[in-house]
Amino acid sequence: MRNTIVASALLALGLAASTTPSSAADRNARDLAGVWWAKASVLRLLPVDGKALPFTVEGRARYEKIVAGLKSGAIVDQAVYLCLPEGMPRAMTSAYPFQIMMTPGHVTFAHEANPFYRIVNFADKHADPDIWDPSYMGDAIAKWNGDTLVIDSTNFKAERLYLDASGVPVSDKLQLLERIKLIDGAKQLENLITVTDPVIFAKPWTARLTFERRDDIALKTDWVCGEPHRDVSARPTLPVPAVSTANVPDARGAQALTAGQMALNGYWRHPSYAPPPGTALRSSGAAAGTGPMAGVVAKMQPWAAAVFAKAKEIEASGDFWPTPLNRCIPATVPGTGVPYGTHVLVEPHQVTFLYELLRTMRLVRIDQKHPAVLAPSWLGDSVGHWEGDTLVVDTIGFNDKNVLANAVPMTSRMHIVQRLRIVNGKLEDRATFDDPGALTGIFEKNLLYERGAPFQEYVCAENNLQGGVPTSTGQSTPYALPKAPTAAERPIKP
Repeated sequence: MRNTIVASALLALGLAASTTPSSAADRNARDLAGVWWAKASVLRLLPVDGKALPFTVEGRARYEKIVAGLKSGAIVDQAVYLCLPEGMPRAMTSAYPFQIMMTPGHVTFAHEANPFYRIVNFADKHADPDIWDPSYMGDAIAKWNGDTLVIDSTNFKAERLYLDASGVPVSDKLQLLERIKLIDGAKQLENLITVTDPVIFAKPWTARLTFERRDDIALKTDWVCGEPHRDVSARPTLPVPAVSTANVPDARGAQALTAGQMALNGYWRHPSYAPPPGTALRSSGAAAGTGPMAGVVAKMQPWAAAVFAKAKEIEASGDFWPTPLNRCIPATVPGTGVPYGTHVLVEPHQVTFLYELLRTMRLVRIDQKHPAVLAPSWLGDSVGHWEGDTLVVDTIGFNDKNVLANAVPMTSRMHIVQRLRIVNGKLEDRATFDDPGALTGIFEKNLLYERGAPFQEYVCAENNLQGGVPTSTGQSTPYALPKAPTAAERPIKP
């Protein structure tokens, strides 16, 4: 990443994106929010007129070379084999669902596959390319044209993108123009994508994708390469409501949010996690007992202390202690203090945390209960409620593979409660950590986040962010993640 990024310029970008939909588009904007799912994945994007792709001579030569390379194995589809982002527009062709979130100044697309999100600003112009790097999802700006959401995307990381799963190439001249609107009585979503790339195509062309509203399912956000994912071989076809009441802040089912609750919206950063220019976080640091979670080491059970001591020994030798962080696993433990930026999106039925680090997403369902049966996951299951202007988040359902402070083991018995509110313009996060399987008692901590700047696209496997973490860049690691002992293998304290 370029080291010349100016924070004030990024903050200016955030202000420029504060334009909200007109009143005429308000209801349509609310109806766009929710979960959407295509009936099947799209292997090839084709023009709506049914004709062949209008390749240039160079574009066809590139495509034929890629197809031959993918078939022979000389070329690797990195989105499939290395779990790198699919990018746009390929992300919209996935067999997995995505969710649209509508908040002031932004429309956000959260994709379950790989997983990745795209923050689209309501703005009049694109970010300055001198301070904004090319990315998989592109630099996207939006506006309303009647009931149609129009998204203009440029500045793509072209050398790593395919237009679709068949391997259609793109160049750095790629521009996408999406026209998104509701159809079929708001039960479906239509996306007309016009592709302009004068290097690859002789003329612009348009593809059409459609999706069904699926607010009866929840998006899964802790996709990890090599672990089981949602079964899409026999896609469920449950009844679909004509109009969703999810994310609708009016008389159709949701209570309006207060100004204090809406104040949680925006970009935040923790000042203790701002790395000095030119530095890299080679070590986790936690094994040395530093960082905002350092106090938890005093509450470790003996078996956890032994794992922690081993981590210190390995790091002291100059090697890496294997953690989710340095293996690029999206496993940010709620309430622990996230390096780099966090973008909070407040909607009536959901609060979403988008983390710059590892592009992790966490969805908090408002005024709902945990399922009776929970499949263990890296991020756990989060539900929340409002107490005045304080958001109270309750998270359980973790697996036995995650860690606190990059080195302290935790178990599936972990229970985290957060209380988030605005205090003197800062975001206060008071959290308690209760894990009878690994800790001797409840650990409490309080963090204050400051307003931050919009953050760029961080891809862990590419280690493309200044101050980023070491990664395996898609290669297998010689280490196995530390795993907590089973109940039979350790004494469990009440």
